Amino acid sequence: EQEGSGLAETATPCTSACSTAASTYEATSTSKDSLPAGSVSEVALEQASFRPALSKKGRERLYRKKRFKALRSFTKNRKVADANEVLSDEPSRVLYVIGMSAPDAEVCAHVEGLLRQFEGFCGRLYLYPECAYGMTQFDTAEHAAQARTALLGYTSPELRKQMLFLEFASDELRVDPQSSRDAHTQVPGLYLMEEYISEEYERQLLDSVEQCPWTTMRTRSVQHHGYEYDYIINGIHRDKRIGPLPAFCDLLLKKFADTPEIPHVPDQLTVNKYSPGAGIAQHVDTHSMFTDGLLSLTTGSYGVMEMRHPDGRHVSVMLPRRSLLVMTGEARYVWSHSIAERHTDYFDNYIFHRGERVSFTFRKIRPELDCDCQYDLTWQCDTWLKKTRATRVEQKYVYETYDAIAEHFSDTRHSPWPKIEQFLKDLPAGSLVADIGCGNGKYLGCNKDLICIGTDRSPNLIEIAHSRGHEVGVQDILQLNFRDNLFDVVISIAVVHHLSTPENRLTALRELTRIARPGGLVLVYVWAFEQRQRKFKQQDV
Repeated sequence: EQEGSGLAETATPCTSACSTAASTYEATSTSKDSLPAGSVSEVALEQASFRPALSKKGRERLYRKKRFKALRSFTKNRKVADANEVLSDEPSRVLYVIGMSAPDAEVCAHVEGLLRQFEGFCGRLYLYPECAYGMTQFDTAEHAAQARTALLGYTSPELRKQMLFLEFASDELRVDPQSSRDAHTQVPGLYLMEEYISEEYERQLLDSVEQCPWTTMRTRSVQHHGYEYDYIINGIHRDKRIGPLPAFCDLLLKKFADTPEIPHVPDQLTVNKYSPGAGIAQHVDTHSMFTDGLLSLTTGSYGVMEMRHPDGRHVSVMLPRRSLLVMTGEARYVWSHSIAERHTDYFDNYIFHRGERVSFTFRKIRPELDCDCQYDLTWQCDTWLKKTRATRVEQKYVYETYDAIAEHFSDTRHSPWPKIEQFLKDLPAGSLVADIGCGNGKYLGCNKDLICIGTDRSPNLIEIAHSRGHEVGVQDILQLNFRDNLFDVVISIAVVHHLSTPENRLTALRELTRIARPGGLVLVYVWAFEQRQRKFKQQDV
């Protein structure tokens, strides 16, 4: 069946494997399994030291036998039912090089030297581990056809009684970038622990997850344990806990606790099942949702993790079966990670075919709402992004606006509100008072018996307040330059509602209470949502 599959056309006559190939590819009318007189393959067979006395008929019989065995071995190693699934009758740029046994460096160098004699060779023969074949590529299908025609059935003592068969591939060769066993050392905070679990425990894990229901996504199937992962928010809902991690994780959790590179024992698990060729988009796990220390256990088949730094650095990390990848520090918070959608990967000069990979991703839920990482000045930190977006809104619609209208605003804000004025007049003499967001300082002179200090974000309003003889300075309510427990009384009138997010408003309130002494008073006024003459549909407008 293999001999009649039409996978090998007749070799065009050529006098030497290192001679220039024919200028065009032609399939002759000679039988597909015969060996034309004068071809490279026939000359090589005739001169081969291990078969010095073969007749032409004997050489053709040997050719057919070796070709049949080579294709049968290729089909088995390539894990396909029929070689026609991955080979093509039509010329293509990519060639499978079949029949090299399990090639070592010497055999590889010899075959690569043969290929290098042909125009358009891309410079490398890619090998598959423990398999009798490799792949190579030319710049055009025509150049690949010329090399294939010249070398079909080639043998020599350097090939150790083996015979080469070059076949057109039906798929593209995508092997860059190359991975290496020490690639993870290029990423600070990234640890790779090979053989982290035994083969027996790997089988137990794979059997156990198959007893649980899967959710099918576009490129993979997933399970969630501990907390449901919400892909809309790229995180979890802290109030929607599913339950404890399943019992099949118990041994792993104990081992995590004894591994010094792991900062926290996780409480959330996502299981991903990747079919060959599937991947996952580039991302950084949400800073505010999960603590430092992300764990990825690889089972079933190897994987390759693509790590990318915002400055453009790119590292491909090979993940062997049963290995654990630990992301901490910079690797966790700064470098994004992904899995490319491809069927093969290039690793230590070998090409690997992907199988079905099941990964176990463990995370620890962050108890607080905001991230406290040291890498907040990057686009990956959602806490920093929220603050940045809020700052831009406030800068444009609050700070710049009040600075632009400061003089007019001051002229229309000359009278203190009666209840606030009375509050200040009722304070004990000598009280130290801070007016945060003092504007033109209209409350700073309500009670001459008080020691009042005012701050505002607008330099122009502070200039007006200073011209009236008040002690004032430019400060941001989100980060006040006063020590803790300083003031007897802190007031902030019509300020907090100018902050654009609940997080910023809470930060402002924390700052107001921080600078007030224990037992002191804090008075905050904001515009009411409930208005008599105007109805608002939402809290923020």
